[in-house]
Amino acid sequence: MYEDGQYRIKEEPVGQKLGYGPLIDFTKFIHDAPNDAKLWVKRFDVEGFIRNMVAEFYLGFSDGFWVNVNNYFLYQEPETKRMIYIPSDTNRALGNTQYKMEKMLTGNMTEFATMADKSPLSVRLFGIPEFEKRFQEVSRDVINKIFNMKAMGPVIDDTVAMIQEDVAWDQTLEFPGKLNMPRERKEGEPINVRNTDTAYDCWVVARDGIPFKKAVYGPVTGHLSTIGVVEWIKKKVQAVKDF
Repeated sequence: MYEDGQYRIKEEPVGQKLGYGPLIDFTKFIHDAPNDAKLWVKRFDVEGFIRNMVAEFYLGFSDGFWVNVNNYFLYQEPETKRMIYIPSDTNRALGNTQYKMEKMLTGNMTEFATMADKSPLSVRLFGIPEFEKRFQEVSRDVINKIFNMKAMGPVIDDTVAMIQEDVAWDQTLEFPGKLNMPRERKEGEPINVRNTDTAYDCWVVARDGIPFKKAVYGPVTGHLSTIGVVEWIKKKVQAVKDF
């Protein structure tokens, strides 16, 4: 958490101060949930949002918008007044998750993680047939052209070769900071998305680490929250093909 004013914007805004008005209007638009795709496109960068959600689906981004309604910005274009979705941060991805692994690995977009608890934006937008169809089209392009071991395998191998010495050196350093581990959920305590055994195991992995090559290629054993990057890609691709 940061204190108010800790990060200041050096250049002050000019013109009319709109406050939260545009965001309130957009929230009302989502709440009213028009079924007209043209109205959505007029108010929101739907194509950009769909592409980002496809990325979250394949990366297994468990701390992003779709799964955790987190790590994103909304920007309003000055001229068109459309809202633009901007992703932020990509931790908890590619095999590391705070939610149940089987829910993250599903090949069905409607079962991805906690779909029933998604934000109104995801539920209402993908409830429109044109947009759900477009998601599937982008998804097919991604899995056929990008998200597969034929395309990604050489990149992963080259990246490992490039950084492995730096990783080994980094692990010899003493870090001045200390990880503030959350407490483990007590027996009988109500369960929420942040205190499950999987969520707690995420912090165990962050604290204890996993050997570099195992973290990349697997197999990773003994952890609910984590599998290797290559393990993730292979299992996700297979799940989508099976679906």
